[in-house]
Amino acid sequence: MDQIPRNTKIKREAYETLMVYISNNKKRMDYPKYIKSGLLIGSGAIESAQNRFTKKNETIRTKMVQKGIRKNDKPKSFKYERILE
Repeated sequence: MDQIPRNTKIKREAYETLMVYISNNKKRMDYPKYIKSGLLIGSGAIESAQNRFTKKNETIRTKMVQKGIRKNDKPKSFKYERILE
């Protein structure tokens, strides 16, 4: 951490913010334990799932607009997959 440059006010503030974050979350950062337990420690899997979900929702919203369907117009048994047809 001592190698992180802090030669400007912005960099010093960012460094302080980082130190507070690490201090507050240190007990949650036991990565060797998580790896040993077979848990995913990177954000890649989460980001990938979120991107797929977001793209599907964007496609659904686009199709709904194209078909003139507003979100609150759908009946309770509405299936979003039908919009994609």
